Amino acid sequence: MESGSSNGLLVVQNLHREFGGVVAVDGVSFSVPAGTIVGLIGPNGAGKSTVIGMIGGAIQPTSGSIRLEGKEISGLPPYSIARQGLIRTFQLSAEFPRLTVMQNLLAAAPDHPGETLLGALVGKRWWGAYETRLVEQARGLLERFRMSGKENDYAGDLSGGQRRLLEVMRALMAKPRMLLLDEPTAGVHPSMIGELESQLATLRDEGLTMVMVEHELGIVERLCKVVVVMSHGKVIAQGPLAAVRAEAVVREAYFAG
Repeated sequence: MESGSSNGLLVVQNLHREFGGVVAVDGVSFSVPAGTIVGLIGPNGAGKSTVIGMIGGAIQPTSGSIRLEGKEISGLPPYSIARQGLIRTFQLSAEFPRLTVMQNLLAAAPDHPGETLLGALVGKRWWGAYETRLVEQARGLLERFRMSGKENDYAGDLSGGQRRLLEVMRALMAKPRMLLLDEPTAGVHPSMIGELESQLATLRDEGLTMVMVEHELGIVERLCKVVVVMSHGKVIAQGPLAAVRAEAVVREAYFAG
């Protein structure tokens, strides 16, 4: 993957972000081929989460270009980007703790006809069949992620690893073309990390495209053919982890110690 390449489901070119005169992201460029997971790695404060925030729309770029399937999305609000099929998960899980797992999944589905004026006026006879399909979709995900027994549990009662799986399932309810994963294993018990990694590998193999910020390099190496290494807001290397690990500038910025 070449810096600034125009080939990819997602193409980021010369992205900048300043906060009160402090440069947090300085000329970042990379592309993400369809059906791959690209790892975004680097030391704390490198600018990784700021880049993810700009791609997902939560942070407005100072300058630069972000294109999804050739369409410029830089500067669009998060809801608009999500409607185009790019869904983000967060470093801290953002489930509704006092809703059940099933209710969390149903709440993530877009364009529910019951949320329209007509749906409110006519009632369930208008949107009941749609919700039945959503319940079937949600139960399919629960079975796939081995959480069928948690359907009626409150989301706030789940373990850290189960909440991460729920967050991925919620993203999948929107039928995304691409996921942005911000430290998906953060706070996950080691006994659950293997399950989460396995699910992400399967989604990749099925063609789902992802960008993943992750500090656990073993997971990055197994899931990502290509990594983008950042330091002090800049991209300092791109390529397979085994190759970039050997570069002196990467060892100095990231791997020393």
